[in-house]
Amino acid sequence: MKAAIYVATHKAYNFPQIDVYCPIHVGKEQATVNLEILGDNTGDNISRLNSAFCELTALYWMWKNSKADIMGLVHYRRYFIRPDGQLLSREDIESLATNEVIVARKKPFYKVRKILGLRISKHKITVQEHYAKDHYEHDLNSLRDIIKNKGSDYLACYDALLKVKEGISLFNMFVMHRELVSEYCQWLFPILFELEQTLDISSYDVYQRRIYGFLSERMFNVFLMKNKDRLHIRYYEVVTQ
Repeated sequence: MKAAIYVATHKAYNFPQIDVYCPIHVGKEQATVNLEILGDNTGDNISRLNSAFCELTALYWMWKNSKADIMGLVHYRRYFIRPDGQLLSREDIESLATNEVIVARKKPFYKVRKILGLRISKHKITVQEHYAKDHYEHDLNSLRDIIKNKGSDYLACYDALLKVKEGISLFNMFVMHRELVSEYCQWLFPILFELEQTLDISSYDVYQRRIYGFLSERMFNVFLMKNKDRLHIRYYEVVTQ
């Protein structure tokens, strides 16, 4: 069984020296540097969309080109760790059952009220409230319209997720068997590509232009919620290096 944890990066870094980890240069199609590692611009790819799709260009490459039986996606500075503080090993990954998914431990969103720089109060807010606070809420509505128009049975889960206050798994990070990766991507990318044709983000700044990365973090949780009865979801802490 072949396993590969792809490490999305746009710069040189001290990557894990564990053979199952495979750095992939995201956005390489338009990059000005050559990291001399695997690029997301080979084979069937969407490398040119990296500024808006973020690590999803690595996910798309994995879906279309990787031969691994078990696939993972992490970031050059973020990795899953075991309870003993060590990074996931090849043995940890290869022992994953076909219905198991490793994701980041859920983190809630908060709204902090400050006066003169001092924190007065802090309370949990919903996924929708957080998105409206940090991004553009109308993009969530446009996404919902597409999910609805496709007649998707994911719509109820999408609506439910937006009301969640207990937190979601962030970073678009996971480890799962290729069949689940394919199932997720077959649902995710047609929706995002249609949304891309609908939205005008020309006025967005560089940060907000990463819209499809932000939205897909929510959509991945919708996928998990919709399929929770048949999946065994394992939540791991994420270390930032």
